[in-house]
Amino acid sequence: MGYFATMTSSSHEANALVKWKASLDIQSQALLPSWTNASTTSPCTWVGITCDDIVSSKSNHVSHINLANLGLRGTLHSLNFSFFPNLQIMNLENNSLYGTIPHQIGELSKLTTLNVSRNGQSGNIPTSIGNLSSLSYLHMFLNNLSGSIPSEITKLTSLIEMIIGENALINGHIPEQIGLLSSLSVLSIHDTNLTGPIPNSIGKLANLSFLNLVDNKLIGQIPQQIGKLMNLKLLWLRGNEFSGSIPQEIGMLKQAFEVDLSVNHLSGSIPASMGNMSNLKFLYLYDNKISGPIPWELGKLYYILLRECKC
Repeated sequence: MGYFATMTSSSHEANALVKWKASLDIQSQALLPSWTNASTTSPCTWVGITCDDIVSSKSNHVSHINLANLGLRGTLHSLNFSFFPNLQIMNLENNSLYGTIPHQIGELSKLTTLNVSRNGQSGNIPTSIGNLSSLSYLHMFLNNLSGSIPSEITKLTSLIEMIIGENALINGHIPEQIGLLSSLSVLSIHDTNLTGPIPNSIGKLANLSFLNLVDNKLIGQIPQQIGKLMNLKLLWLRGNEFSGSIPQEIGMLKQAFEVDLSVNHLSGSIPASMGNMSNLKFLYLYDNKISGPIPWELGKLYYILLRECKC
């Protein structure tokens, strides 16, 4: 009975993949020649498909779909996600997939990696993405996604990397509860139309090593809580509308080696506390309204760019 059930599940997975293949354009279908005879062959032998193949259970469920860089053209609308309960990795980067990301993607409960970057995906990020409780890597950059970042994304407490930049139609605010993503190491939401301030909860991201919010429309002051990011190595806030002074607490970022606060409306003086940033090599502050002397404590910096600074 168990073996029959496994074969039936495998057949469902194969049929779902073949149906999706048929929805792609002719050239794309030709790139997947092994995806055929769904009733007689296992999808585990097909190009881009890996199965879990756990010997003890002989489950042979599809666990990886890796079709990156193949040049596939079509949508995800005909892919029935409910037939892939064991799917862990879905990598579709650098194809020509367009249309919206289906709401049903939230059914992939074991998914750890979702990469749909460098495609033509449009529409909103589905709120159902908050159901992917095992997700560690979320890459959606270089698409045509629009709307706001759903607050449900803050449920993904296993998330290590969230890279959803270069989607010029994304707008709205950074979710207020972003601090709930306590495992986050990389947060990159660059080159979109984000507005509003950086939430104070950013200070709860103790594992963050890279924060990239370049080229948005973020406003307000850089929060003092930024100083709590003790593991931060790269802080990129260039090309926004931040105002006020640079917080003294920035000097607590002793792991940071590059800080880019250029092209904003920052004023006041450069904090002397930045001299405590023992690993800092590159500091960019140009195109701001910074004034006053350059603190002698910064004398050990390898590179500092202060164009249009009244220092």
